[in-house]
Amino acid sequence: VLVCAVGAGWRSELTALDRAAGGHLATEFARQGFQGGSGETATFQRHGSLAPHHVIAVGIGDGAGAKPWYAVAQATVGRCSDLKAAHAAIFVAPSCDGAAAVELLAEALPLCDYRYTRFKSKDSPKVRLATVKLAAAGTARSLRDAVDRGAAVGRATCYA
Repeated sequence: VLVCAVGAGWRSELTALDRAAGGHLATEFARQGFQGGSGETATFQRHGSLAPHHVIAVGIGDGAGAKPWYAVAQATVGRCSDLKAAHAAIFVAPSCDGAAAVELLAEALPLCDYRYTRFKSKDSPKVRLATVKLAAAGTARSLRDAVDRGAAVGRATCYA
């Protein structure tokens, strides 16, 4: 599953991907009414036109604050569970601060995937994300540091 975190300029940010999908990606997202507003989602099933089986656009609005990035994480975990997908990649629009976005995503992903099952009579089996790859603008060092910081906060919160 490829998740694209994009704002109002989503058409220009996804031009190459749309071209690879024969122009069907933008058409389908527009048909679903996707505008790139915070929390909006649209799904494209590739039907053989792209390597990922599904492309999900998640709107981030202007990308300010934690809320849009937590929405991206929740959409990623939720849709991957629905689709029984164990692997995902998240593309962060180049117009965003890559390191800040990656840090918030690395923090939010374990929180969205967390399940407290101690007092449940039985845990319903669900496919859980095994890997999530993040693609964002920034130096390798700044992105790695951002992932490390965010993941530490996410893990610590789940532990607490």
